[in-house]
Amino acid sequence: MRLGWVATAGLVCVGLAGVLAWTHVDTARRLARGDYQRVDFTVVSAVRAPGDGRLGLLTVRFQDPDGGGQREGTALISAAEAKDGTYREGQAVQGWVHPGMERPVVADARPSHAASQSFTLAAAAVCATLGFGLLALAGAKGWIVVP
Repeated sequence: MRLGWVATAGLVCVGLAGVLAWTHVDTARRLARGDYQRVDFTVVSAVRAPGDGRLGLLTVRFQDPDGGGQREGTALISAAEAKDGTYREGQAVQGWVHPGMERPVVADARPSHAASQSFTLAAAAVCATLGFGLLALAGAKGWIVVP
């Protein structure tokens, strides 16, 4: 089977729609496990993320709000914050943890996933529509060749 570029683009769009839909459902499933809770962190270390000039990694220790004892996690910070010493070992900072999310969040405001959730759902619908439309066009024009 040979595929024309229109059919190939259609398949790529349908695949992308699947990935976006899975991302949307996975995040919704994780968010359903609980709610963000405010936590006091103790900074363990702050380093620049390897390979990425824009991100830093802040390792923090905190008391699990669900009663699971001491935990450690790695929050994302800017590379500038990691480089200039905004966070020092032993410093107390506040942030948020969620039972369904892997990373703690160092921020004053409660994290919100509303914008990304609405985007992934809409983008999945657009990609699926475009992909199936391109596949239908390729089929109608005979641009899918089967030997």
